[in-house]
Amino acid sequence: MADYYSTTIVQPDIPLRDMTASEYLLLCGMFQHEVSDGEVYFFTDIGPSDMPEFDVSEIKAALATDTGRDNQAARWLQNRLEYLGKDLDYITIDMSTKSYEFIFQDIIGRSAALTYVSVITSYQCSKLRPDGFGGAASIITADQFRFKSTDDLIDDFLTELFPHGDPREPAG
Repeated sequence: MADYYSTTIVQPDIPLRDMTASEYLLLCGMFQHEVSDGEVYFFTDIGPSDMPEFDVSEIKAALATDTGRDNQAARWLQNRLEYLGKDLDYITIDMSTKSYEFIFQDIIGRSAALTYVSVITSYQCSKLRPDGFGGAASIITADQFRFKSTDDLIDDFLTELFPHGDPREPAG
C-alpha cells in the first residue's frame, strides 16, 4: 500500500497580533507551527489536517477572547460547537468543506503587514506513482485565491507550445 504526503509550507510567517484566538486555534489544529519573535510559521510534513480535534474548553476560551472581533473562524467554530453539542469534552471539526483559505483571507484583510500569503505543497508518495508526485502553489489575498498544480503548469506549457493541440493526437 502506498502512503501519500503533502508537505506544505505557508509564507511569510503570520504575525500573532494579526490573528484572532479562533483563527490561531484552527490554524494550529490544521498545521504544525513554530512561534518566534511574535510570528508563526505554519507547515506540515504530511498535509494539512482537515479533521482537527479540539478540547471544547479551548474553543470556548478562543470564542470568548474573540468577542468584538468578527471573523469567519469564530463563526465557523461557534456553528460547529452548536451543531455538535456543547456538552462534549472534545470535538473534531470537519474542515474538508472549508479548508484554510478563508482564515488567511480574514487575517490578510485586517493586517497592516500582509498583502498575501503563499502556500507551497510538495506531493510525495512512498511508491513513486505518477498520481503521488508533483506539487502545487497558491496565493491567497484578502479577496482572492489562486491555485496551480504541477499538472496545471504542464497543461499550460503544452497549450503554449502546441496551440493547435497535442501533435501526438490524431488529426480529426
